[in-house]
Amino acid sequence: MNGLVELIFERVPDVAVATMLSELLRRSGIQEMTHSELGKLDAETSFRDVIALLRHQAEPSSIFIRAGIATVGAVRTRCPLVRLLRYEETNELTLAFERTDIEAVDRKDTIRMLSDGAKLLASSAGTAEYYCGFEPATDERTRLFSKSKIGPLVSV
Repeated sequence: MNGLVELIFERVPDVAVATMLSELLRRSGIQEMTHSELGKLDAETSFRDVIALLRHQAEPSSIFIRAGIATVGAVRTRCPLVRLLRYEETNELTLAFERTDIEAVDRKDTIRMLSDGAKLLASSAGTAEYYCGFEPATDERTRLFSKSKIGPLVSV
């Protein structure tokens, strides 16, 4: 299957958002940061205050971050888009990337390594629900993994 891969973390606590973003983008420069209502943001000053920016706007609102690299466990992706969505006083963090942007790793273990990395991120952030799949990842038929299982798709 080809296309956009989405890794989605639901109900991320406010206090964990900045740390989770830092962990995902730790080895990468932020190329661009925009807000759904405010437009382009200064990445250096806005990155630390993403929750404050979202809280002070009408819901739903989103912040989009384009980065050079994102790291989830042992898997690195080039040119990812991170979307932080705030609605009904909850946060959803999505990492979106093309399957071809996964850096060279053992392809047969990519799903497992991505799942293991997502599990660690979710655990450290205190979020209970996460899943990954081809867009739309909300469709269980296009899932690569969820919190509780691998599949039904098993390769990227």
